[in-house]
Amino acid sequence: MEGAREGKTLEVVMNEARTVLTKEDVMDGVADLIPHVQVEAIFTDGSRLVTVMTRFSE
Repeated sequence: MEGAREGKTLEVVMNEARTVLTKEDVMDGVADLIPHVQVEAIFTDGSRLVTVMTRFSE
């Protein structure tokens, strides 16, 4: 969530977060068990809960 501290918008941070992990980065079967990832990020105007609903990238 470094992007939030760098002044990026919530939308930009969420889009970038979708590409952080791929299915190859986690153990077999884990990607299918996690429907979303949530992280509290501190933006320049306060903290927000960032929810990434997209599954791990291919």
